Amino acid sequence: MDNQYRIAIIGAGPAGCSCAIALLNAGFKNIVLIDASKSGKFHIGESIPPDMNPLMRELGIYSAFFA
Repeated sequence: MDNQYRIAIIGAGPAGCSCAIALLNAGFKNIVLIDASKSGKFHIGESIPPDMNPLMRELGIYSAFFA
């Protein structure tokens, strides 16, 4: 496994994952997504507001997300 990355994304929540997908769709390679360990009961930012639907469609994940 190659351990050299060109891009590091800190946070694997909705924003971090969306960023990784957008970068992959743009042709970037060698991306690492770093997520924090389980740190408690509440996870800030784990809700998706309706105004994110156009972005999820653009990223090609809308139908898979709601399946």
